[in-house]
Amino acid sequence: MDTERLVLTRETELVMTAISQGKDFLLSGGAGSGKTYSLVEVIKTILQSETNSKIACITYTNAAAREINARINDGRLVVSTIHDFLWDNIKIYQYNLKKVLCSLIQSEEELKWSNLSRQNNRLFKVELTLAVMERRA
Repeated sequence: MDTERLVLTRETELVMTAISQGKDFLLSGGAGSGKTYSLVEVIKTILQSETNSKIACITYTNAAAREINARINDGRLVVSTIHDFLWDNIKIYQYNLKKVLCSLIQSEEELKWSNLSRQNNRLFKVELTLAVMERRA
C-alpha cells in the first residue's frame, strides 16, 4: 500500500473525526456519487495512521467488495458482503443450528398434529352426541 500522505476530502475528514471520537458512521448516496471512493479513502487513511489496526468492511454487493479489494491490497483489511461476513461467523455452528432448527420444526409439527387430533376428537364427540340425540328422537 502507498505510504504517501493522502489528501482527504471534507467527507473523509468528517468520517475520520467521527472514528476518532468513537462514533459510528454511515456512507450513503446514489449510484455514482463516490461512496466507494470515499470508503477507500477512509480505509487507506486508517491503515496508514493506525499501523496495528484491522478493518472489517461490510458491503451490500460482491461487486463493491471486489472493487474495494482491488483498490486496497492490505492483509489487515477484510472486505465482504453482509451475507458472506455473517456466514463466515456462523458456519462453524452449522451442525448445531441445523439440529436445533430440525428440533423446532419437529416440535411445531407435533404440536400441529396434536392440535388437529384434539380438534378431530372434539368433532367426533359432537357428531357422536348428535347421532345419539337423533336416535332418541
